[in-house]
Amino acid sequence: INEDNKRCAFVGGFVGNGFMVSNCTNEVEIKYTAGGSYVGGIIGYADRNISPDFLTYKNVKNNAPVYGADYVGGIAGYLYCAYITLQVESAVNTAAVYGNGDYVGGIRGFGRSSDRDGYFYIYDSDNTGAISGNNYVGGIIGYGRATYDDSAISNSSSTGSIKGNSKTGNIAGELDTMQIK
Repeated sequence: INEDNKRCAFVGGFVGNGFMVSNCTNEVEIKYTAGGSYVGGIIGYADRNISPDFLTYKNVKNNAPVYGADYVGGIAGYLYCAYITLQVESAVNTAAVYGNGDYVGGIRGFGRSSDRDGYFYIYDSDNTGAISGNNYVGGIIGYGRATYDDSAISNSSSTGSIKGNSKTGNIAGELDTMQIK
């Protein structure tokens, strides 16, 4: 998927703006660098503020390079949930993820639950691809924020190289009210 010369929003290998995804693998390069925000190997953008109580991404895999500007991830570029639990389980990224802006991650570029009431979890997820961006760059997630401090990234790893200017980390570029277990 090459959207370099187009002004699109929400570019994803399977879902541009999506909510629940499971059991799928992306094998196609995703390239959207001309101002391309919200780019992911599986999901470009998801913003959910109503039922169901859980927003889940499970058994998803990206095996092809992903290029974008801001909010770029091997699995998802941007995920936000209000009043509910947001979880990513058994996600794998094996390819390079390049963002020429902020919020770039091997699994997710940006993820957050509501300021009022929400949990956020990433379980059993792995990245082996090289991750490159400007600020908030991480092997699993560029930036993650949750309402409750028992929200966590657990049993997850990243072995790919991480390059960024600030707020970079092997697992996360930055976490707010979240733990790494």
